[in-house]
Amino acid sequence: MNTLVENKKVIDNIADKIYSMPCWAALMLFLAIIIITIWGISFFYNVYNVLPKTQEGFTQESNFILKQNDEVFEDPFYVGIYDDLFYKKIYNTYEVGIIINEIHPTSKDVIIEIGSKTGNYVSAMKSSGYNIVGLDKSKAMVEYASEKYPDCNFIHGDPLDFMNFSSEYATAIFLLDFSIYYISDRRTLFYNCYHWLKPGGYLVLHLVNRHMFDPVAPAAKPFTIVSPQSVAPARITTSDVVFNNFNYKSKFEIEGNSETAGTNDTAKIIETMRDKRGKVRKNIRSMKMTGQKIIIGEAKDTGFIMLGQYDLIKSQREYQYLYILYKPSN
Repeated sequence: MNTLVENKKVIDNIADKIYSMPCWAALMLFLAIIIITIWGISFFYNVYNVLPKTQEGFTQESNFILKQNDEVFEDPFYVGIYDDLFYKKIYNTYEVGIIINEIHPTSKDVIIEIGSKTGNYVSAMKSSGYNIVGLDKSKAMVEYASEKYPDCNFIHGDPLDFMNFSSEYATAIFLLDFSIYYISDRRTLFYNCYHWLKPGGYLVLHLVNRHMFDPVAPAAKPFTIVSPQSVAPARITTSDVVFNNFNYKSKFEIEGNSETAGTNDTAKIIETMRDKRGKVRKNIRSMKMTGQKIIIGEAKDTGFIMLGQYDLIKSQREYQYLYILYKPSN
C-alpha cells in the first residue's frame, strides 16, 4: 500500500538533488540540457514521425464532423485515443503519492473520483488496496474504463446530481486531471461533495494557473528530462501528434480574465484529426477556468477548510497544483 508513496519519494529525491546543486553546477547542467535539447529536437521529432503511434484510424462517411463539449467524451474513437494523448504515468504516481501521504486513507474508507475518465487514477488506488469508485458523466468513458479495469468500480452519473450517493458516504473525493474545469456549476458540485463526505472527509482538487501551465498534450512532448516549454521563447499552446492513419493537432485558447469574479473565464481546447483521405474530425472542449483563489473561495463558502496546496513541479507539471480541503468534524 506504500508503493505509490515510495515512488513519489524517489521523484522528490531526484528533484531535490537537482535543486540543491551549486549554482555553477546547475548552470552547467542547464546549458548541457539546452544543447542536448536543441540537438535532439530534430532527431526525436523525426523518430516520432517515423515511428508513429499505432492507433487505428477513424471511420466516417462525411468529410467533416464537429463535436463539442459532452459530445467529445461520448465519442468511442476519441475515448479510445485519450490515454495515448494525455496519460503519463509519472503524473498519476506522483499525485496519488501526495494524496495517500497527506490524507492517510485506509482500506475500509470509501473514496470517490469525480471525472474518472479512462480509470487510471481509480486503478492506481484500487491496486494499492483502497476502496474507490469512479464517477463520470460520460457513458462511453465509463464503459471503456470498466472494460479496461474490470476489477474496478465505475458509475455513470452527473456530479451535479445530489442523488448519486447518500449522505456521509465517502471519506475522500478527488477531482483530478482538470475535471473541475468541466463542471458548469461549481457551487452545486461543492454542496454535493460536502453532503457526500463524512465529517473530517477530504476534498482533493487539481487546479492550474491557466496563463502559465503547459497545455501541450503529453504525447506531443517526446522529452522527459526537460520540457520544450521551459526553453521556448514564447508559450507553446499547440500540440502535434502523428498516429498511423491520422494526424492529431490541438490548440489551447483562453478568453477574459479568470482572476476577476464575474468575468469571462472560458478556455478552449480545439482538436483536429485528419486522416490520409482528408476527412476531418474536429472537437471543441470548453472549460470554465476560473482563478484558483476564486475556486478555493467557493469551496470555503460551502464549509470546507484548507489543509494545504501541493506543487506538482517535481512531476513535470509546472504551475499545476493539488489542493486538499476537508469537511469539519462534528
